[in-house]
Amino acid sequence: MRFCCRVFVALLVSISLNLYSADIEYTNPTLRIRERIDLKTKEFWRERTLNHWEKVDAIDFQDVNLGELPSPFAYRVFSKSGNYWITISGTGQLYEFDPLKLIFRRLDKTYFRGYNFGSLQFIRKDTLYSFGGLGFWQYNNIETYFSTSVKEWEQVQIPLQGHARILENFSGYSKRKDQLFVLELPDYFIQKPVDINRLKLFTYDFNKKSWNTLGWVPHKNLQEAGMHALEAIFIQDLFVIPKSSPLLIIDPVNNKLYEYQGLKPNFFNPGFIISEKGSMLYSYQVETPTNSHYTNLDSMDVTKLLSDSREIGPFYSTRPPVPFAWFGFALGGILLILSLFGNYWFWRRANKQSIGAIYFEGLSIEAEGFLKRCIEKGPDYQFSSEEITELMGLSQRSFDSQRQYRSKMINQINHHFKVHHAIPEALIRVTSFEDKRFLMYSISPTDFVKIKQVLHL
Repeated sequence: MRFCCRVFVALLVSISLNLYSADIEYTNPTLRIRERIDLKTKEFWRERTLNHWEKVDAIDFQDVNLGELPSPFAYRVFSKSGNYWITISGTGQLYEFDPLKLIFRRLDKTYFRGYNFGSLQFIRKDTLYSFGGLGFWQYNNIETYFSTSVKEWEQVQIPLQGHARILENFSGYSKRKDQLFVLELPDYFIQKPVDINRLKLFTYDFNKKSWNTLGWVPHKNLQEAGMHALEAIFIQDLFVIPKSSPLLIIDPVNNKLYEYQGLKPNFFNPGFIISEKGSMLYSYQVETPTNSHYTNLDSMDVTKLLSDSREIGPFYSTRPPVPFAWFGFALGGILLILSLFGNYWFWRRANKQSIGAIYFEGLSIEAEGFLKRCIEKGPDYQFSSEEITELMGLSQRSFDSQRQYRSKMINQINHHFKVHHAIPEALIRVTSFEDKRFLMYSISPTDFVKIKQVLHL
């Protein structure tokens, strides 16, 4: 079963990539024609008219070592300032082709490979980004961009990373919104597609530098609407699902799901090459079998695409659906918690002092143990908040719990020594020796000996 899952993922990742080992083809965004870089003959070809290719000239490959290309390999081509940038899937390799000077050269100096198959790649403000991918039988959510100054892939500085799995199969970059829209696909290494209940839809805002959950997509609803596979083309801020019948169109910005009812249901057929210019969509339709060497170019305005479609409902829900059985589990959990809480309350009342007694008459066992560990460090030692948390034994708790418990214990200790031993503050806040901008904690140096005597040390 695990082997079958791996095969499924490999097919899923490669479905939207061009797999060639001898040439690289792309669509000229200005002329709307196909062009080809023949890696065997090192020649540049152009499709002058549909199905009629002509050799333009030989290409200067400079010092490019074509032996470093995997065989076969998947690639992506991006139009950039009149030239073309070509990425090789599963590697960090990046090449540039100048169609005017007919020069093909390598831009990067990277050596790693194997982790970013099927990653989401896009150009934003003249910078090439690569998010996520797949490799070594696991997914990743690594967010990188290509630095032209150091010629390496650098990590995007994001305070909090997004979800665990980012693949291009159901994601895209909206230039108009300056946002990513990413549907987190299932982990096919451990999940069966039939077990999919709901999928999270995320968005990344480049201005705010933050990931957010837009909602939850019911997988069953998409299947019932006609979806055959979780694969989509992102174009004109829309997701189009080629493997669906009828053709499904998704507007993630406005949370709408459409069913296409126009005259061109085969416009987005799998294998057809879709491109855009302005509000126009273009479909370079390769006829099958591929050895027939016959192609056709079709076009459609995006407004026409939507006007010929019928809205059939929302794409995602703002809160995840709750299975009915969970209500029974929740009721059982509440009863269990009440039982545990009641037992704990009676045990504490019978065996321990009340909180007020601990607070005013003596130190708790935890506070006494914490102070003894602090005394061992000496009067001049400064404690960071993280170190105090560790000495209190709270490292495994959540951040808010750590902060609240730490503050409460420090206040209790200082109150105890003020009331019972005339020490204003046993634990004081001081400026850090290393960086004056930060505040640290320390045992009061003037009362250190007295505090030590109180603790019988």
